[in-house]
Amino acid sequence: MISCQDNINESTESLSKIQADTRAVSESNDYYWYKNEKIPLNKVEDKSFILFKSQDENSLLSALSKAKIRVDANNIKEFNYCDAHIIREDTTNYNGYSWVEVNMGVKTAYQFPEVIYAAPYFNTEVFLDDFPLTNLIYVILKDDIDTELLKEVAEKNNVGVLGKYEGVPHLYIAHCTKDSKGNALEMANAFYETGLFEAVEPGFMAIKLASPNDYYYSQQWNLENTGQYGSSYAGYDINYSQSYGTCSSNYNIIIAIIDGGVELTHPDLNFTSFSWDYSNSYSTSHVYNNHGTNVAGIAAAQTNNTIGIAGVASGADIMSLSVQFENNAYYPAQINSALRDAADQGADVINLSWYGSLSSVIDSGITYAIENGRNGKGCVIVCCSGNAGNSSISFPASHTPETEVISVGAISYNGKRKPYVSGGWGSNYGTNLDLVAPGVQIRTTTTNSSYVTNFYGTSAAAAHVSGLAALILDTNYNLTYKEVAYIIQSTANKLSNYSFSNNSSKMGGTWNSQVGHGLIDMQAAIQLAYSTLGVYGNPVAVSGQTTLTADSNGYAYTTLTATPSNSNYTYLWSGEFYGQCDRWYVSPNGTYGTGNTANVSIYLNPNDTGGTLMVTCRVFNGTTFIGSGSAYINVTP
Repeated sequence: MISCQDNINESTESLSKIQADTRAVSESNDYYWYKNEKIPLNKVEDKSFILFKSQDENSLLSALSKAKIRVDANNIKEFNYCDAHIIREDTTNYNGYSWVEVNMGVKTAYQFPEVIYAAPYFNTEVFLDDFPLTNLIYVILKDDIDTELLKEVAEKNNVGVLGKYEGVPHLYIAHCTKDSKGNALEMANAFYETGLFEAVEPGFMAIKLASPNDYYYSQQWNLENTGQYGSSYAGYDINYSQSYGTCSSNYNIIIAIIDGGVELTHPDLNFTSFSWDYSNSYSTSHVYNNHGTNVAGIAAAQTNNTIGIAGVASGADIMSLSVQFENNAYYPAQINSALRDAADQGADVINLSWYGSLSSVIDSGITYAIENGRNGKGCVIVCCSGNAGNSSISFPASHTPETEVISVGAISYNGKRKPYVSGGWGSNYGTNLDLVAPGVQIRTTTTNSSYVTNFYGTSAAAAHVSGLAALILDTNYNLTYKEVAYIIQSTANKLSNYSFSNNSSKMGGTWNSQVGHGLIDMQAAIQLAYSTLGVYGNPVAVSGQTTLTADSNGYAYTTLTATPSNSNYTYLWSGEFYGQCDRWYVSPNGTYGTGNTANVSIYLNPNDTGGTLMVTCRVFNGTTFIGSGSAYINVTP
């Protein structure tokens, strides 16, 4: 591995051994690398992404027409690659370039001299919609000192390096042309397989908002289902109560919406002073579609103001961070920047109501928001499960580690998971699903200061959970992101249409693959969050090591400390393990003690994969409950 400055002089020898040339493109090009795993791709025949100079549009259309290849000029889009965010390494500039989908193969496309670059379309088992491969490659270096290695590998393969993406550590953008030794997928794989880089991924234009929009509606069954769509369905709702549904001004809870932009002048929404457009470098969020405004209304529309709708967390402020998803090949870096800004600008909850291809670039943004948001307590990140009706949820809801995001599926007003219908949509479900929320016929805000009647999809479902997370933090701001997730999951309503059973890998009680832990229960979650404060409203913190690695004999140990510490207090410790381990101990466990410390020991046998140990301490002054707190310890072999 060449990643230290002392080894730069050895790069020529190492590069002679690497596989970053044409022969390095492995037995199948129809995959890409994500966290050391090959993600299979299905190539779409006779459909290509082509890149050309905008000034050549007329001549290209004319040539395609003569070849009897029809292209609608309205489908030609500007190649928006966010030049302003790149700290330049070369002079290539794609301003003034356009792209379009054409119904022909790549070899045929290259017969037209106006075509600068051509590549196939793909789909996956999880992301069913066809998506194009652009000419961009995202490279995360192990260290910025490795820039020269990247340049050498790129030059060997006739690949250019546009430069470093501003504000994201070690992220560089490379680009292919027709003269490169492969397309962006082939080159990304070849680069990654050298072992010289932390992560490399091709620039897929693969992202989709998780629901349609532009509808108007009249009632909110999602908050209080009185049988609006059938008397037998009454009661299937989030157990909303106006008394619980308003954030106080004590903490100024902020929900960041990373989406197509939220209308900043909508009269039914409150906003932070910070917003941003990551596609065009505007200092104010731009509205590219209705979707972000639809999501924002569900999460936090104002209540009791005589207009519009009731939001789950009235009084929370919206931070609008806009990305032009529809025709932008640059979204991973933009979303990474948006996640970082959300954490740095004070967001408490981040809503991601969209899904796309697996991305290490987006993963790193999520991890940043978890590690740095809310002064280290972590932003609560809520993701939709996806709308393909698949038995596996989409990315980023499938982000690992699983506990860093809350993945949300959608139910209908009948209390059942929304199934897939041909020509329509269905809620994704499966192993990583945490819970569900309403996602059909949802009344919410839309652009032009208006409202729609039937916003739907897992986008809508995720917005409910973002609002609930905001209310929980407003009740007890000292909770960590994991504690918020635990409260939401452990209080979920076990829907009568499903059977729930214990799952040792799941945090929050019994679980079902169709609906996770069940339907969110707003009142139960707020009451549990309130109970953690104790009668005096005093927060309890449990501190100690958060990561343990088993020794050669399979054992791991640590000591935890609860505060406040008071000789008159008694401390009740308990634990729960999510994952695989042979045995674990918390001492004392389940008995009252005067000490505010507990010893933890864990044993993993050779076949155990590890997991997360949640240790909770409840503090009492005699019979008076003071409060409780938890620590989450990640255990690895």
